[in-house]
Amino acid sequence: NVLRTYEDRPMQWDNWDIDVFYQRKPYEADWYSPVRIVESGDVCIVLEFSCGFVDSVVTQRVCLYHHLPRIDFQTKADWKTHHVLLKTHFPVDVNATRATYEIQFGNVERETTNNYSWDTAKFEACGHKWADLSENSSGVSLLNDCKYGYGIKKGDMSLTLIKSGTYPNEDADIGEHRFTYSIYPHAGRWQEAKTVEMAYNLNVPMPVKRIGKDAVKSMTVSFTATRRAALLRSSKRPRTETASLCGCTRIRITVSGHILRAVAPLFMCMNVTFWRRRKQNLPFVERPLKLYSNH
Repeated sequence: NVLRTYEDRPMQWDNWDIDVFYQRKPYEADWYSPVRIVESGDVCIVLEFSCGFVDSVVTQRVCLYHHLPRIDFQTKADWKTHHVLLKTHFPVDVNATRATYEIQFGNVERETTNNYSWDTAKFEACGHKWADLSENSSGVSLLNDCKYGYGIKKGDMSLTLIKSGTYPNEDADIGEHRFTYSIYPHAGRWQEAKTVEMAYNLNVPMPVKRIGKDAVKSMTVSFTATRRAALLRSSKRPRTETASLCGCTRIRITVSGHILRAVAPLFMCMNVTFWRRRKQNLPFVERPLKLYSNH
């Protein structure tokens, strides 16, 4: 987890573009605070440290789990510096010519080499909750909860965290930021390692609520466990078929032939319709839902 800044002055579209020549002017942190242990329990050990870049301060809590092969970097940044790009880098010993990035419906592979001009232009590529670099026997996944600019070249996995341009918004990214990214080394390729599930677990953690003793006495809880996986497929209707400003999404759910209904928060405001559908194989898995039998 190498935090590094770069001078960021693109030729145009200041708050959007990142030009390849930004790599010519890297800057390490001006100072680091001593690392201290802020939590040590049955679930994880949490380390905290801070570092400074000119007038900006980044504080991180590093979560090391006892039973989960993932390291979380919970980050708080008080950013005050213009035209400076903040990135994190993970040098990895993985020999692969293609990396995999999650996109809105599935994933896409992109070259990690610079053999052609169009490969060189992909020094930064977009992805959603995860990106992965794997050989057949092992690999590393880079997960995040809100940062979508990845760079995977020559054994280096990077993620853009803050870009503080000045046009058209002269104070873009100035202020306090809170986000989390994670590194997930694994055996096998990302499919066998369940990288998609691990990324969802980071983005949609189990909610915990503190309640009083009286509420516990009167509370009835029922849990159902199953080894079956739910495959979800979503498709967006044309705008002419709905008056909803947010669009309309249909979701088909099949679990071994059972008809199910789902209760869960969705990504956007949308109308959701469930209907019977014969069992079929789908090429991707989207957001996990709480499932209940129709009867």
